[in-house]
Amino acid sequence: MESSCSILDYVLSNDALDNLIQTCSCPQAFNPLIKLKHRRLLEGSCEKIHFSVDCIFNSSINVDLSNDILKTALLINADTNTLITQTVTYCVDKLWLGRNSDEVYYAINLFNVILEHYKREHKPLLFTGDDFDQFQGGVLKVLQGSVKPLITFIIVNVFPNYTCVCDQESKNCFLSKTFDFIKTEKKLEVLCMCLDQFIQPEFDRDDFNLLKCDDFWFLITDCIVDKRHYLQRQAMYLLGKSMDIILNSDNLSCLPQHLQTGANDMKKMWKNYFILLDVSNEKQLHIVEPSLSMFSSVKNLDFLWRSCLYTIFLNHSQNVVVYNVATFILQNETDWHNFSKIIVVLFSAINKNEYNADSKNVFQEMGVFCNKLDNSHFNILLSESLNVSWVPAAIWGLYSNVFNKATNFEIPLLLLENVIKKLKLIPHKFIRGGCIRVVLNYCTRNWKVDSLNDLLKMSLLLRNSDDNLFENFIKMNEEQIHLLSDELHKQIFDFVENSDSEDLERFTVGLKILQLIHVDLDFKIMLQSNTTNSEQLLMLEDYFESTDLENHLISKFDFVENIEHVATLLHLTEKFSSQKLLEKASNILIEESSHNDAQKILAFGVLSINNIQTDQFVQFYKKYVQTFDVKNERIVNFFVKNLIKSLSESCSIVDLEESVGILENALDSQNSVTITILENLDLILKHVQQNTVLRFMERCFDEFVILIKSDNCRTTTTKFLSQIFEPHLLENNDFCEILLQFSWKLLDISNSANSIAYILSEKLTHLVKQKPETGRVFVSVIVELILHGIVVNKSERVDYYVCQEIGVTLPTENNPNLEEISTRLWALESVLFLINEESPSSRNNTVGNFVSDLVERYMKHFSKRYFPDSQIHLEKLRILQTLMLLQKHVTEEKSTLIELLVDSFISETHQPSVKHLMQWLLILLINNDHTYIQNIEEKLKTIDNNRPSAVSGLIPVLYHLIVSQKETHWDRLIEVLLPYTMGAQFRLRVFSQVALLKLHDKAITAQKSEFLQKYQFLHTSLKQIIEATANANFDVTNIHHEFLDYFSLENSDCSTVFYKIPKSNGVTEIEWENLWAASNRHNFKYVQFDHCDNVKTETTTLKNRAVNRCNENIQKKVTPWKDLLDNPEPSTQTNDFILVTSLIEKPANLGGLARTCEVFGIKKMIMRTSKITLEKEFKSLSMSSENWVDISDVKVEDLQEFIVGVKKEGYCVVGAEQTAESVKLEQFEFPKLTVLVLGNEKAGIPANLIPLLDKCVEIPQFGMVRSLNVHVAGAIVMWEYCKQQKL
Repeated sequence: MESSCSILDYVLSNDALDNLIQTCSCPQAFNPLIKLKHRRLLEGSCEKIHFSVDCIFNSSINVDLSNDILKTALLINADTNTLITQTVTYCVDKLWLGRNSDEVYYAINLFNVILEHYKREHKPLLFTGDDFDQFQGGVLKVLQGSVKPLITFIIVNVFPNYTCVCDQESKNCFLSKTFDFIKTEKKLEVLCMCLDQFIQPEFDRDDFNLLKCDDFWFLITDCIVDKRHYLQRQAMYLLGKSMDIILNSDNLSCLPQHLQTGANDMKKMWKNYFILLDVSNEKQLHIVEPSLSMFSSVKNLDFLWRSCLYTIFLNHSQNVVVYNVATFILQNETDWHNFSKIIVVLFSAINKNEYNADSKNVFQEMGVFCNKLDNSHFNILLSESLNVSWVPAAIWGLYSNVFNKATNFEIPLLLLENVIKKLKLIPHKFIRGGCIRVVLNYCTRNWKVDSLNDLLKMSLLLRNSDDNLFENFIKMNEEQIHLLSDELHKQIFDFVENSDSEDLERFTVGLKILQLIHVDLDFKIMLQSNTTNSEQLLMLEDYFESTDLENHLISKFDFVENIEHVATLLHLTEKFSSQKLLEKASNILIEESSHNDAQKILAFGVLSINNIQTDQFVQFYKKYVQTFDVKNERIVNFFVKNLIKSLSESCSIVDLEESVGILENALDSQNSVTITILENLDLILKHVQQNTVLRFMERCFDEFVILIKSDNCRTTTTKFLSQIFEPHLLENNDFCEILLQFSWKLLDISNSANSIAYILSEKLTHLVKQKPETGRVFVSVIVELILHGIVVNKSERVDYYVCQEIGVTLPTENNPNLEEISTRLWALESVLFLINEESPSSRNNTVGNFVSDLVERYMKHFSKRYFPDSQIHLEKLRILQTLMLLQKHVTEEKSTLIELLVDSFISETHQPSVKHLMQWLLILLINNDHTYIQNIEEKLKTIDNNRPSAVSGLIPVLYHLIVSQKETHWDRLIEVLLPYTMGAQFRLRVFSQVALLKLHDKAITAQKSEFLQKYQFLHTSLKQIIEATANANFDVTNIHHEFLDYFSLENSDCSTVFYKIPKSNGVTEIEWENLWAASNRHNFKYVQFDHCDNVKTETTTLKNRAVNRCNENIQKKVTPWKDLLDNPEPSTQTNDFILVTSLIEKPANLGGLARTCEVFGIKKMIMRTSKITLEKEFKSLSMSSENWVDISDVKVEDLQEFIVGVKKEGYCVVGAEQTAESVKLEQFEFPKLTVLVLGNEKAGIPANLIPLLDKCVEIPQFGMVRSLNVHVAGAIVMWEYCKQQKL
């Protein structure tokens, strides 16, 4: 360019130069011409001229060239205003109409040149109003949807230049519009990069200042609690910068109210506030929990800021943190102006499917918190609770504590109705009932009867939920209700004149109220009213004389026309019938041609109640019900029930078949008809010997399974199973076989249909007790019921705990927890009844069947690995528990059972509860049988030492068997176990040593002096070994548990087998917690428990946690992004260190090294392939550091070439390896340019690479292990390099 200008300067005169400038249209040629003009102008050898720069209004030109041209043109043009106007017009057009980001970027660069010109010339920016609005709107449009480099250019260059040259009014307007845009789009990065344009330290000036703008602070709080992490960081940065200005200012009077605390330690409060914000992003509990103590130091800040902290911490991933903060809020928050906001945040946080000490404590604190509320705030709390989709555990925890006896708030009836409506949506039936009872108990206790309307509404709520609560409520308020009885009496009679479905409910409950308070009513007038319907009469039948009711019903015969109206009349005649009614009905059927269909069906119904013969009933049914195609559910139900009643034992096979045919057709109708049939089968079952009935029962069984899957109807299940499990029915072998198959179908659906297994087990037990010989048919079913139960997941476990608490708080019969365990207890009662009540010969056969079935089920899980409280674990446990009850009566199966137990010890690994039952069972089965004892001794000698659990499991068995023998047998125990006492396997060594020491203690108790003298040296030696072995000492204190010393081996009662052993060995409490309560409830004869469950209702409170004691000395992580925001210049944190990891194979090691590289600012990391960064093992340790570290690929075979190359670039290549010439790490002085090569995890650095290394360094070691993990070694070397270079 300089040479071009020199040539042009030599050949061109001023006139010629001016002429070329004014006519040139090529930017590349134009630029040197105006440069020459500018130089001559500076030399004073020429004047400014008029010319156009249209050549640069083309975005295809290089942007740097056009910027250069425009800058020079502004200096030499005689009419800069025109030039500026043209440029601004072009730029604004492109801001709005640019086809792509390149055009916009080009235009905004030109515009920035104009701004820099004004800034350089110290002139005010002269824009027309339209240009001003167009420019501002165009810039905001660009910010909204452009690429990041363009946005960055505008923020870094255009913003500062524009605000510097425009007048204050325009600046305020521009900043205001920009902030509105930022607020709407949440573009906080704009504020972060040019915050000094928007905030001013002088608060008393009229300039635009975000620090005085409420919307700015509201935006900050919104973004701090936003789930987008980048917005949180930006908001925290802006808050920090803003508060730094505010806290260092002397005049705070102009600030918004929510920043004025009035406290002297404002700086300290905000310092702690920022520490809490920082810590909130940490997941590690050991970092977060101690910081919660600082909450008390910021509680004087405005609620706007406290609510931010609450929201962030209440959404923390650690529930302990959530409950801690929730407890703090409940104990300390008293800002009643923001009460609703507090409650909304709290409810959202504590709505968790959890049941533990922390969660219970929060809900207890919620109850204490309610004691501080007034009536209006309590109702607000209830209203807000309706807006949450509660999990069952949380809503129980909330309502069971807020509706406490310490308060007596009055709840508006409409709010109460909405609460009950909300509770009826809870999916868990038992928890739903518990919550409703808690609420209604509270309301009935505190309710004041003020008006009849409210009384009826409250009574409807109570009666629809719990009859007992309703009756107690009426009795409790009887005196006040008597005052309203006249008004209620009048309303009931008014109902007769004008009724609808809602009034019918009020009529029913009003009538019941008057009955409960013993108010006499005279309803005879209703019989004279043409508007009185049969539904009313059905409810009031007890109030009428029989003759009056009879005359009324007879009169109804003449007016009934619609079949739908017949249903209620039929049910009324079912309650009351007479000879006159029968005559009226008979006459209608005799003169049927003169009567309508409804009258004929009603007449048939009256006759059917009065025990007409089956054949006549079938004839009438076909003629009137089927012919008229009656669909009314209540009518069909009525006739089905009466058809079954008409079946006598003497009815003919034809009549029976036709009746069954009618019933089968009825099964195809609504569920209610099916339920009626299933609940009324007793008369049909009297004909069970008929094939027709057997086929019908199979159909009924299928219908029941379908019904129970869709609608778990407990009453129907109880009635149906009670009928089919009658002892006399099982005398029919065919029915017995059908019933057995049906029982298995029930078991298949029992886990999804509540109460099925429980009712089946109960009915089967009653059957066994009445007819023991039939019980043997159901042995396999009984075994399945003993093993019944599913493994509960976390959600079900929480429901279990809640049901336990409800059972204590509100005792009730249908607790699913009691039913679940009662299912097994009923089945066990059947087993024990059979083996205790039968003759010896029958007993042996029954025991054999049970043992065979139990062994078969055990073998299904043989050698399968299982975990604590898994399905296999619990089934094995229950099998062995049942075998323990049977062991006294086992004869023929004894050897098979012993072999199974011994093989199981040798081949399987067991949970402690299963192992202890197996040991106990084996001890009791073998007893004094020397043959089996010798077999176990031989097994112990031959078992592979690679299975120490097998040997250690049999040692306690052999010990207990031997000590019950004569002294001569004790020597054999020492002979067998002595080799193990000196073995290499720790567990076997300890078990053997303890067994021999226990044998010595037994000898002392039994005063076996000769034995003690013989083995005195052995005892002394073993005792010294154990005392000298610190690790063994710990195990010895618990080893006695493994020798079954925690219960009596002679007492195989239910409490020990089912309660003590599972509980002592950590089996889930679901398995043993309710045994006593369930057995006591059913008063079993054989399944009895002498322990008493102590349901844990107390909790460990959190009031003493550190949340209320401020401690500022907490662990605090570094937050590098803050430093990056404070220093917008390019980072200087990286160094000239290159790490080579191509020889390393394990992704976890590479992930850890990548994280270390990011922390220490390593320049580059070399891997064999960067695809490793996608692997799960890598990511588990890298913590996303791969996104910030420069990673390159160098294959292992290319390492030689790579090392040679970096050495040519001046790098010193260092290997982390122990060699003959390696130097100690602390003695080596690292050059600035260093490459570190790390070796393979096993082989280290290969021999072919070591000669290429400039130096090898080794890390000093002071222990016995030869080497460090490669990740750890690399981190140590990198730290040493950084320490030398940076510190």
